[in-house]
Amino acid sequence: GRPLPALGPIELAGRPPQTCFFPDIEVTPPLLWPGSLDAVTYPKDGHTDFVPSLFRDFYCTPPGVMTRKPGSDELHYFRFRFTCAVQMPLRLLFGYDGQAKVFIDKQACFADPAGTNPITIDEAKIDFAAGKGEHEVVIALGTNQGKAWGVCARLDRSDLGKVNRRQPVAYPEILATSSRHAAKANLKQ
Repeated sequence: GRPLPALGPIELAGRPPQTCFFPDIEVTPPLLWPGSLDAVTYPKDGHTDFVPSLFRDFYCTPPGVMTRKPGSDELHYFRFRFTCAVQMPLRLLFGYDGQAKVFIDKQACFADPAGTNPITIDEAKIDFAAGKGEHEVVIALGTNQGKAWGVCARLDRSDLGKVNRRQPVAYPEILATSSRHAAKANLKQ
């Protein structure tokens, strides 16, 4: 027999319901490590300065990570914001390579005092309901005696599975925090 003709592009697999990795995460300069993850609290508004982090392929690092003194125990807060056009169930997928504590909309929801190298994509998952409007995720990262490099994070629409691209679906959108990523602010690939 003869092969069947191709009738046009047919999507064999749907779009994964994940955003790209957040490239525009802000980070604090090194702060004093409080001694344990239990003592790490949400950063007080106005008392903590945030600067753009360095984005490398899939993860963000604080400026100066390459010149950090070996063995130094410090704390960095990584922050990103996103908005939802409608209420949606989300899953925060993130990786880290030091002690980590996560705050979503100022509420602590995850802690790993034994976090260590290497950073693993989607190592941890947190399910949460995101209402319509703006949201914030803050990841506190202990530098693990100078060995921690940073964090990676993205969001997943936990209710969708694979999605047919022909059907309109709302996804969370990043809120640009610096002009260098303003053009890439839309995460809907």
